[in-house]
Amino acid sequence: MTGLFYRRMFWLLVFGVIHAHLILWIGDILYLYGVCGMLVYLFRNVNPKYLVLGVPIVAVVDFTTSTLFYQHIRAQRIAYVEATKAAAEGKTLTAEQDEAIAQWREVEKTFIPSREDAKENTRKMKSDYPTVAGYLRPLALKLETIFLPIMIWDSLALMLLGLALYRWGFLSGRWSNRDYWKVVVIGYGLGLPLVIYSFYRGSLNDPSLEGMLRRMEATPIQWIGLIYPFQRILLVMAHVAAIILLYKSHFMQGLFRRLEAVGQMAFTNYIMHSVICTLIFFGYGLNYYAELEFYQLYYVVIGIWVLQLIVSPLWLRYFLYGPLEWVWRSLTYWRRQPFRRPAPADTTQARSTERELLP
Repeated sequence: MTGLFYRRMFWLLVFGVIHAHLILWIGDILYLYGVCGMLVYLFRNVNPKYLVLGVPIVAVVDFTTSTLFYQHIRAQRIAYVEATKAAAEGKTLTAEQDEAIAQWREVEKTFIPSREDAKENTRKMKSDYPTVAGYLRPLALKLETIFLPIMIWDSLALMLLGLALYRWGFLSGRWSNRDYWKVVVIGYGLGLPLVIYSFYRGSLNDPSLEGMLRRMEATPIQWIGLIYPFQRILLVMAHVAAIILLYKSHFMQGLFRRLEAVGQMAFTNYIMHSVICTLIFFGYGLNYYAELEFYQLYYVVIGIWVLQLIVSPLWLRYFLYGPLEWVWRSLTYWRRQPFRRPAPADTTQARSTERELLP
């Protein structure tokens, strides 16, 4: 079983690389989830209460690593400001100052593009496939290697929490409605004020790129970062509890059936999102990159949701899995898996086949 699981995670890593480097979706999470899955599997038999205790520990580690990275970037920023100030005063720059300017330019290209860089990046994204790939692939590689130790902690914390909640019966709806309502009240009661405060503080202190850079130069540690992992967990818990209560009320069951189908094809639907969006926004598609207002992006979101809510149930009428789920499963077991759904007339055999196919 362990070998089977790690083979499954290995193929998830491979799909993540394909997703980022072939489909060119820089926001890929498959690679990250594959790495996290390999780590979380080691804790599968740990008592849930210890898994939950691991969440604040992971949050603190996340904050620590993020702070160290932030301070590294901040030191480069301060060195750059001092070097450019010396250059503006007509002074001859030292080798260290020349290096400081070069290092900050690399930071700008990767994380904090200047307005000129943003224009150039937009031009690349509105170009042909080779140009877009040449811009995005190096960034994807950095995310998969250099920055992975910084990015991994948030997902680890949520996966540990999810494992604990599953074993406690929270995610399977076994808690009482009273307990779910407690989670809703506490989660939203604490989480929403934290989000509002974070948003207000961010809009006040970071109204623009220039304002954000000035704050970086003046602030050695961003203590506000401690709020994020906790506000996120509070709201996630509240969202899930609210959805479970709605599901248990038997309200909108038709919509839930469609959502179940979308979830059964989560891998296929996720990649479908990327394919659709790259063909809408990138230069080798409809070239809408940087063309839409923020509110107009929701039209794209809603359109994809409606499409997948229609297509997923229809697909699962005739097939046992989504196409990519089937490929993933066949690679995991290293043999071709059944794909077409058995004829409805042989209901007994169909149910037996589905039970045999369960992991």
